Amino acid sequence: MVPRGGEAEVVHLSPSLIRFSQRSVSGVAELTEFMRAGSAVGAADVVRLTDGSLVTLDNTRVLVASQQGWNVTAVVHDAGDTISPSRAQAFLEQYGTRPSSWGEAVRLRIRNQGALFRNTYPNGSPYIGVGVK
Repeated sequence: MVPRGGEAEVVHLSPSLIRFSQRSVSGVAELTEFMRAGSAVGAADVVRLTDGSLVTLDNTRVLVASQQGWNVTAVVHDAGDTISPSRAQAFLEQYGTRPSSWGEAVRLRIRNQGALFRNTYPNGSPYIGVGVK
């Protein structure tokens, strides 16, 4: 179940419900080993867009969960919710822009994945590459 409105809470979701905000990821083998060992990686930030779709900002965690047949531990944020200061700072450092909401962060990430990705998957992709830049 995905909460709607109010405070974001930790939920467990099938990775098949979550779209990716990047065209590729790296570090999959390392994160898989880390998670298999029971090490805590924290909940993935997942954003509910206005169309109801779910898009992650933590793409590698969702991919590893999918590959291993695990549910994703996630915090679901509505697109209009104010983004946390630490996450906003990370986007400023990576993209030169500080998003004010979780939805803006998703849009910024998708816009920076290249024209083919952003035009084909404006609300995130069900597919992701590994180690491809």
